[in-house]
Amino acid sequence: MRVLITGASDGIGKETARQLARQGHSIVIIARDNEKSRSARSEIQAGAKDEVDLLTADLSNMESVAILAEQLADNFPDVKVLINNAAVIRTERILTSDNFEQTFAVNYLSHFLLTHKLLEVLKRNAPSRIINVSSMVHESGSIDFEDLQSSRSYNPSRAYAQSKVAMVLFTRELHRRYFKDGISANALHPGVINTKLLHVLFSGGASVEKGAETPVYLASSKEVEGISGTYFVNKQEAHSRFLEEGENQARRLWEISEELLSQYIQPA
Repeated sequence: MRVLITGASDGIGKETARQLARQGHSIVIIARDNEKSRSARSEIQAGAKDEVDLLTADLSNMESVAILAEQLADNFPDVKVLINNAAVIRTERILTSDNFEQTFAVNYLSHFLLTHKLLEVLKRNAPSRIINVSSMVHESGSIDFEDLQSSRSYNPSRAYAQSKVAMVLFTRELHRRYFKDGISANALHPGVINTKLLHVLFSGGASVEKGAETPVYLASSKEVEGISGTYFVNKQEAHSRFLEEGENQARRLWEISEELLSQYIQPA
């Protein structure tokens, strides 16, 4: 089984890739073009049963994401699992080259664009799976449709939480639109994990091995076949008010995302 993982050069993404590679799956790690990415690929390959490929992209740049999606579709037409894992927390408001706030761009918009462009591949390979890494902070977060780019005021925790709300709403709408085509979509909280991302604002955390358990489970377990539109914590289905009550918000976010990215995609 071919699995794509964004943000796989360190942290939970890297450990998820490592565990799935050891299970015998064919892994494509997606990360920035640097020595850390190449080193991560070598580490994952060392314990793998199949080839581990690396494709590089800057997820803060939507043209780079669009090019990445074309490369993936051309070179890996057998993809069955997409794990949208990459994330950042910025202590100050930074705009990308597309004039998007960077946290929202990397954590959500890049994954919306990448997933959108791979939908036909995932349909052809159905049953297939999309796994969106969110966070428990989404439950205390909100989404401001009037200020998605945090232009009026910027707070790192609020911007991060909003991006994770977006990932859950994205999951809900993916399920509504594409479950009938054999694509399941689920979101997850990996736990409070000892990664550099956590340490931007917090400290402590469990091991990355623990953090990878739920994404690995959702990617590979037969127990979740046919389960979609759900939020998981510790490999168990969990409550998310945005999944249960967010139908209108999910549709609105999808439509706005298509508008923001209209240069790169056609509305589905």
